[in-house]
Order: sequence, then structure tokens, then C-alpha cells
Amino acid sequence: MQERIANKRSSKISPELQEMISNLVVDVVEKNQKFNSQKKWIKKYANIEGLDAEQLVSDLEVYFDEILKKSDDYDKIREQGEAAYIPQKQTVLIIDNIIREKIGKVKKELEEAEQEQDYLEEQIKFLENNNQQNNAEIEALRKQAKKSLAWAIVFTIIFNVLFGVIAVIYASKAKTHIQNHNILECKENLRKATLFKWISVVVSALFIIFTLIT
Repeated sequence: MQERIANKRSSKISPELQEMISNLVVDVVEKNQKFNSQKKWIKKYANIEGLDAEQLVSDLEVYFDEILKKSDDYDKIREQGEAAYIPQKQTVLIIDNIIREKIGKVKKELEEAEQEQDYLEEQIKFLENNNQQNNAEIEALRKQAKKSLAWAIVFTIIFNVLFGVIAVIYASKAKTHIQNHNILECKENLRKATLFKWISVVVSALFIIFTLIT
């Protein structure tokens, strides 16, 4: 490759072929046009000037392949550019654009990573806050269930036994559910336990009133 490049440096090509190659680079690299449609013209002018047309086309193909895949092997790109008679200034600008594009991509990835990190930190704080609130609610319900069971027993002794026992059953269920961290079931059983405690009071009161009347 180095010997071939040295030979090409010492050789000259016509301004017309040089302009054709430069324009071809613009078409393929900047305008995303296909190289295949231009090959026959490159070969034609290369043959007219006594160049190895097949080798020139091969050098151009390797050059474009390295450029389009955003290769990090910039020395290879420069060597292939010289081998394909591409002006050094044009290759330098292309490499500069590749580097700028990669820097931009890295910056964007870093920004996205920072945003993702911020989002995860917010989620962690949210979950920690919810966990604290949840633990506080569980502790409050645990105390409420314990108190409800004690009062249900008292209501059973003092007022109506049947409805008092039902209240005790629901209060016991509420206590079991909160031990298993089942908040919704605990609340529902606490509600029922409270309901039957007051039913036992009402039934006892009605029984006393009925007794006094009769």
C-alpha cells in the first residue's frame, strides 16, 4: 500500500479526472448516492489516462466503506484517500466530520444517561417515601386492630354476645391481615368489626327498652 501511494504521489492525473473523483466523494459521502452508478465513468477516464482502472475503483470502494461505517482507523482512511487520488484536504474534512459526529453522539448518550440517572433517583426517593408512609400506615392499623379486638371483647361481655362475637371475629381477622401487610383487607375487617360492635349496643339497648316497657 505504501509503495503504491508513493508511486501515485509522484504521478499526476488530469484536472478533469481529479474533479470527477472529488465530486464523486461529495455525492457518495455527503449526498448518500451509490458508487456503483459512477464506476463505469471512473473506469473510462482512468483507462484513458493509462491508470489501473480496477485498482482505482477498488481503492475508492475501500475508502467509501471506511467512511460510511464511521471507522476509527483514520490512518487507513487517509492512506486509502491518497491511493484513490482524493485530495488530502477533502479527506481531512471528512475525518473531522466523523469525529465531530462521534463526539456529538457521546455527548447525547451522556445527557441521556444523566437524565436516566435523575429519573432513577426520583423513583428511588418516591419509593422510599411511599415505603415510609406505608410502614406508618401499617403500624397505625396494627394498633387500631389491637384496640378494636380489645373493645370487641368488652362489647361482647357488656352488650349483645352474638354480635359481639362477630365483632371479635372480624377484629381478629383485621389483626391477622395487618400482620401480613394486607392493608385493604385489614381496613375492611376493621369496618365490619366496628359495625357489629355498635349493632351489639343497639340490640342491647332495644332489649332493655323492650324489657322496661313490658
